[in-house]
Amino acid sequence: GMIFGAYLFGKLSDAHGRRVSAYLGFALQLLFGTLASFAGSPRTFLWCRALAGFAHAGNLSIFVLSVEYAG
Repeated sequence: GMIFGAYLFGKLSDAHGRRVSAYLGFALQLLFGTLASFAGSPRTFLWCRALAGFAHAGNLSIFVLSVEYAG
C-alpha cells in the first residue's frame, strides 16, 4: 500500500501542501486501522491493513515538513 500511497500523497502534498496531506493520512490511517481491528475475515483484514499502509505514506510528509522547517 505504501508504494501507491507515496506517489499519490506526494502529488497531493505538492498541490495542496504537506499539512493537508499529513492530516488526511492520519485520518485515513485511523479509520482503516480501526476497521482492521473489527475485521470479520482475513480478506477484510488484509484490505484494511493495505489501505492503512497506503495512508501511512501520507504521514511521512510530516518528516519532510519538519526537515523543511529545520532546513
